Amino acid sequence: MNYLRKIIYLNEYHGGEYGSSIGFVKLSKKQTRLRIEIQLTGKISLHRQKIYLLIKNKNVVNKMFADTVTEEGTRIDISLEEPAEDTLKGDIIGIIIGTENEITCGGTQDHSINLLDYVHPEKVRAAAEIPELSEQKTERVEKISEEPVSENEVLEEAVSEELVPERQAIQETSEVETEAQRETGQEIQQETRPEVQPEAAEPEEEEEEIVQIEIEADHDEAYEFRKIFSSHPGMYPFDDDEMEVCVQISPVDFSDFPKAFWRMGSNSFLLQGYYNYRHLLLSHTKEKIYIGIPGQYHRRDKYLADMFGFGRFKGIHNKQIRLGDFGYWMMEFDMPQSTNGGMCCS
Repeated sequence: MNYLRKIIYLNEYHGGEYGSSIGFVKLSKKQTRLRIEIQLTGKISLHRQKIYLLIKNKNVVNKMFADTVTEEGTRIDISLEEPAEDTLKGDIIGIIIGTENEITCGGTQDHSINLLDYVHPEKVRAAAEIPELSEQKTERVEKISEEPVSENEVLEEAVSEELVPERQAIQETSEVETEAQRETGQEIQQETRPEVQPEAAEPEEEEEEIVQIEIEADHDEAYEFRKIFSSHPGMYPFDDDEMEVCVQISPVDFSDFPKAFWRMGSNSFLLQGYYNYRHLLLSHTKEKIYIGIPGQYHRRDKYLADMFGFGRFKGIHNKQIRLGDFGYWMMEFDMPQSTNGGMCCS
C-alpha cells in the first residue's frame, strides 16, 4: 500500500496495566514517506521514548522500530522519508511507545492483538538463560574438585577418619543415657499425678436468633433507564423535536446502566469525544434509545464512528449535513419494555 491515512487512539499503561485514553496518533503514508503525528491530551512526556509499529502482512504481525521521540509537549510530528521496506508493504494496525521492556502508551485497530505480547523480550531471554547458568555452576564445581590437594590436607583428613568410630561410640552412649533418664522421669510423673475426674458440663440452652434480611427486588432494564433519565441534568441541543428527552452523562455513568452497556465505558472513540467536549448525550424517542458522542462531521471521523458502532450523525441544526458541522455520532438501541408490558421511558 503506497497511500495511507489512519488514526489510532492511545491508551496509557502503568506497570503493564491498561490505563485511560491519553490521545491519538495520525499516520499518513504516501509513496516512500511516512508521517507520524502524535496528539496528547494528558500530562505525559514521551521524550526519548521509542516508537514501534505493528505491521500486519499476510496474517503475520511484526513489531518494527520506527524512531525515537526527541520532542517535548503534547504535539509531536515525526516524518520518515525512507522507512523500512516491510513498513511500506504491510498494513499498520498498531503502535507501541516506550522502552524495549515496558510500554508507556499504545493502541491498535485490531482487537485480537494484545500489545503486551510485544514487550518484555529481555525477560523472556533471561528465563531461557537460567538452565545455562546452572550448567555453568556445575562445571565450576567439577573444576574445583579436580584441583590438587596439599600433603597437610591429606594428613588432616586421615586423622579425622580414624577418630570417627570413637566419636560415634560416645554419641551412641550419650543418647542411651538420655533416653533412660527420659523414661524414668515419665514413670515418676505418672505415679505422682492425681487423677482428676472431668466435670460434666451442663448443657446451655441457646436462644435462636431470627435475622430478617431485606432483599431488594430485581429491577429490569426499563426501570434502570428510567432512573438514569430522571437523575441526570437535561439538555436539548437539536433544532428539531425528534428526541423526546436528552440528558448529559459521562463515561463513569455506564456503571449504572444495565450490564450489557458496561463495556461502553472503555470505548476508545467514545472516550476521545468526551475528552474533547467534556460530555456525552443520552436520549430517546418513543421506540429507540441513543447514546451520542459530540463531534464534527468529517470523513475520517465517519470511518471511525462506523467502526466503533456509532453509524449515524445527527447535526444540531435541522438542515442537510455538511463537512465541519457540529452534532452527535449516535448509537441506537431498541427501547426495553418493563415487566408489566409498558415501555421504558414513555
